[in-house]
Amino acid sequence: MGFGFTFALLCLGVVREILGSGTLFDVPFLPANFQDWVIMILPGGGFFTLALWLLLFNGIKERKKKRERVAV
Repeated sequence: MGFGFTFALLCLGVVREILGSGTLFDVPFLPANFQDWVIMILPGGGFFTLALWLLLFNGIKERKKKRERVAV
């Protein structure tokens, strides 16, 4: 459980760092003309990122359920 929680925090932090400053470990990931998303640096960005991750995983889960219903 500790590894899973650590992995989840790492995923949240990576997304926030890339979108908030355009870098990860001071390695530029986005083009130089990318405008930083200040909301991602602020605490509210964590909730926004968590919501996006949950939306992604719930969408994948629903798509999988639809495919199973069609196959049966």
